[in-house]
Amino acid sequence: MTLAFANALSEREVNKHTHTIGQLCKDITFITFMYGGKGGFDVTSEKSTKHTAVLEYMRILNLKKEEVVVIGNDFNDYPMFTAAGYSIAMPDSPKELK
Repeated sequence: MTLAFANALSEREVNKHTHTIGQLCKDITFITFMYGGKGGFDVTSEKSTKHTAVLEYMRILNLKKEEVVVIGNDFNDYPMFTAAGYSIAMPDSPKELK
């Protein structure tokens, strides 16, 4: 699963947090980004994704794909989009996601 963790940090803070979290959790990876002097990171685990989370909710609630709508705004939401019957990309999303 990918979590948008932080998005208004300095580069030093991004490096500090990803290092600290990475020492505690060995099975995760980070996608870091900087924009306009501020940055952040997404935390990703190969053991879980937004896609698998949606599929599990569908199983628990006995929903069909056509009954599920997901909303996202970045590339890390693409796998989730493939699990649902309907996907909505937010206006500020990258054009490739739309």
